[in-house]
Amino acid sequence: KYSVQSVVNNGRNLTNHYLTDCCFQIEYVIGEESKLNHINDGLLKHLEVKLKFNLSSLYQEFQNSGIRYTYDASVIFNDSEFKILDFGIQDPQEFVPLYEL
Repeated sequence: KYSVQSVVNNGRNLTNHYLTDCCFQIEYVIGEESKLNHINDGLLKHLEVKLKFNLSSLYQEFQNSGIRYTYDASVIFNDSEFKILDFGIQDPQEFVPLYEL
């Protein structure tokens, strides 16, 4: 399990002001956002070659980690990065809201 070791803001260590076990790290990535299943095959193959990754291998790693619902995942990509995010922990097609607005 990953845990935050320190909290730094503008070069100043603020760790003693936080419960690091309750912290999480975020990253802002500049790029194009899309649903993974909406990226056309040609662009996806281009990104795989250019950024040196294999989507099938990534899917397999997700499966091995117990992540089963990647078909509607979101991605952010640019000239140097391809990040998969916002994947489901339950099947979104079986999700039923607690109430309707």
